Amino acid sequence: MARALIKEIANRKNYLLNGNFDFWQRGTSFSTAGTYQSDRWYNPTGELSNVTVTKSTATPFLGSTSFSRATSTGASSFANLAQALESTVVNGMKGKTFTFSIVVRRNSTFNATGISVAIQKNATADTRQGGTWSTISGVSTPLASLAADTWVQLQVTATIPNDGTANGVRVYLSYNTSVASGSILDISQGMLNEGSVAAPFTLASPTIDSELQSCKRYYQQNPRMWVQVRQSTTTEYYVLYNFEVEMRIAPTPILNTTTPYSEYPVTGTGRSGSGSTISVIHHQTLKDIAFYLTGFSGLTALGMAILELGVFGVDAEL
Repeated sequence: MARALIKEIANRKNYLLNGNFDFWQRGTSFSTAGTYQSDRWYNPTGELSNVTVTKSTATPFLGSTSFSRATSTGASSFANLAQALESTVVNGMKGKTFTFSIVVRRNSTFNATGISVAIQKNATADTRQGGTWSTISGVSTPLASLAADTWVQLQVTATIPNDGTANGVRVYLSYNTSVASGSILDISQGMLNEGSVAAPFTLASPTIDSELQSCKRYYQQNPRMWVQVRQSTTTEYYVLYNFEVEMRIAPTPILNTTTPYSEYPVTGTGRSGSGSTISVIHHQTLKDIAFYLTGFSGLTALGMAILELGVFGVDAEL
């Protein structure tokens, strides 16, 4: 029976995408609260101050190649972290017990009184900032139990209510108090599995490639792609992007730069926009999007060009 239980625990699914902090499509350095950072992970509004969050590969936890590093850049700093699950996942969790585990490492300067982890609920479905989040179950680990420069696993277990109060569920990590400038907190291997025992870490998807494809259901950036100059103009491109992965909902396009670069491959002539915007969205579906990209000059009407990688993203997040 003991062997069967061990096998069952080892095979349990991870309900968190990008739990290993492998994917950073939006960039690798962030200092603004209320935004997504590493794919599917975000700092709630008002819950990041004087901290820069970066992708790091310096001495990762066993089995990982990268992790999230929160570096304090001023006094009274903190950077809480969460991942919210969509309703199609949450609906199958109601009435069941789950354990959230995550591995952290602090430096010797980190001086919060402790770190807390929690499983939280929200009566509003499919949201990260809407409604009201409240804790189903939380565990606080005091600083004395977090040896400096040592990876430590934190965990909490909760039963998800089936009474209409948990249409949204998220996992949450928070500083108990603010910390001094120079404090560092590394975070790795977030896992949410069914049962009352933390299972060994595994990806949510069968392979690393399929994990990325699952993340792209929520957010993806354009590849290096062909675009056409809008008819009867020398200042705008018509952009039609067929998504790599069908998205969760019809996404919103987000311009990552106001000076996007394009190139005519035959002549090698480059054109950079100035004050570029997305002016008109022609259609938005789960599979593609079409819009005008403004701010260029000297284009040839109906001419073809190649738009550089990562000029815009499409966002279908919660």
